[in-house]
Amino acid sequence: MNQEESWKDLLGLLRAERTTYQHLSTLLTQELDALRTISNQALIELAEKKKIVLEDLRFLDQRRVQLFTRLLGPMPTPNPTEWLRQLSQAPAPGGPRALLEFKGVISIARKVAEQGRQNAELTHRGVSMVREALRLIHSGGDVEPTYQGTGALRLPLSTASLSVHG
Repeated sequence: MNQEESWKDLLGLLRAERTTYQHLSTLLTQELDALRTISNQALIELAEKKKIVLEDLRFLDQRRVQLFTRLLGPMPTPNPTEWLRQLSQAPAPGGPRALLEFKGVISIARKVAEQGRQNAELTHRGVSMVREALRLIHSGGDVEPTYQGTGALRLPLSTASLSVHG
């Protein structure tokens, strides 16, 4: 494969990677809605869809590293910042086009990472609320709950007349 074909392959791959990240972003938006509405079935379906998209992204990432290595030379560890620098110095027309496409991939990847953090935070809050509710049930309602400075419900760990074991 010659350099020109490698640049074309890289451009096509970067477009595919950006599109796949956009699809993952859509799924994460749907996941956020499902988390807010506590739609278990939707969450199960979205988990399967995300698994497939993440596998696609893993494949695209591996292929991108191979093409970058072929076009820009080997690196001890994959480094997006260094790739951006090298793409900015790569010959036209492939280098400038690939630089623009790779910046798009990085941008959408950052957005997806933030969406993932938001969804994880919402999930964590939900789990914490359930845990606190179970503690309250376990205590039999005999204690007055208090709120910590963080807003989290704090209950004593004492056992009361109601047992979750029956």
